[in-house]
Amino acid sequence: MAERAARGAEAERKVGAILEGLAPDWHVLHGVWLGHGDIDHVLVGPGGTFTVETKSHGGYIPVDQIEERMLRQAYAESKVLKKVSGLE
Repeated sequence: MAERAARGAEAERKVGAILEGLAPDWHVLHGVWLGHGDIDHVLVGPGGTFTVETKSHGGYIPVDQIEERMLRQAYAESKVLKKVSGLE
């Protein structure tokens, strides 16, 4: 369990560093707590507002093999952010 948590934290740091490299008109928030766990990353910029859920699975994962629970988690996070922020 500890190894899995450490791997997940490292993946979040790596994704966070990539997101920080976006153009200056993008704003990135990390580890946003909204009461039911955290959203790994929130992006706000000219293209809209996005939640980014990071997973630490290695290699290529075809779209048709993404686990439904991961999609439900990402969808739920976006709905919570929309509710508390009023942003679309």
